[in-house]
Amino acid sequence: MLQKEVAVSVPATFLLTNPDFSKMPVVKAYAHAVVAPAIDYWRTTIDKKKGAEVARLKVARIFNPLHVLGYQISVADIDSLKILRLTRTEHPLIMPHIDGMKS
Repeated sequence: MLQKEVAVSVPATFLLTNPDFSKMPVVKAYAHAVVAPAIDYWRTTIDKKKGAEVARLKVARIFNPLHVLGYQISVADIDSLKILRLTRTEHPLIMPHIDGMKS
């Protein structure tokens, strides 16, 4: 993903003393000061703490009719339903339905 150019804890003091946005280093430092904390929040809160929930939500979007209208559903999408633990491939009543979805 994104890599940090400067540590978030390092203050960009020249943003307070000389906010000349016609200079590219000032614009980059300002953007970094705004975006870097959001990236860190996403990584710690969403990716680490809620990563499994986000993965399940991404898989479950094939049940959304609007998603199906905009994107083709692939066999890989159907195979990824295993994460929901609803599809037991060894179950004789469920397996024909899964094969039907793939075709």
